[in-house]
Amino acid sequence: MCEVTVLFDGYSKKFDDGTMDANCTCTLIKGLKLIIVDTMTAWDRERIIEALTQQNIEPANIDYVVCTHSHADHIGNNNLFTNAEHIVDGYELCPGVKVVASAGHTPEDVTVLVDTTKDGEKTRFAITGIRVLPLFSEDISLHL
Repeated sequence: MCEVTVLFDGYSKKFDDGTMDANCTCTLIKGLKLIIVDTMTAWDRERIIEALTQQNIEPANIDYVVCTHSHADHIGNNNLFTNAEHIVDGYELCPGVKVVASAGHTPEDVTVLVDTTKDGEKTRFAITGIRVLPLFSEDISLHL
């Protein structure tokens, strides 16, 4: 089974002057492969390296990078992961982890579906680019 770790929570703040400050959720999936979903802004480079170091992982060890869409706050550090395969859509990365096209924030959105066990229960997480959500965790038969 895979382990899902949110390295950084995303946020979106709109200010009275009409400007906005936003960043994506950055998620690490550990299983048969190491997968990072959404690499934040270019200004977050050191934060990502530090978070991976705390997990005993170097950027060179990441097998796959998935960006849920192509906004700057989701792709800013893709260049850290030069050994990784960068995935767009319709791909099973390893047993229990697949990337699917999904309706969302932009026309090219994808969602990463992760099958795992949480608190002894089988569950499926959906990493959407907005949040990391367990789907129908009470009834595995309802999973996508």
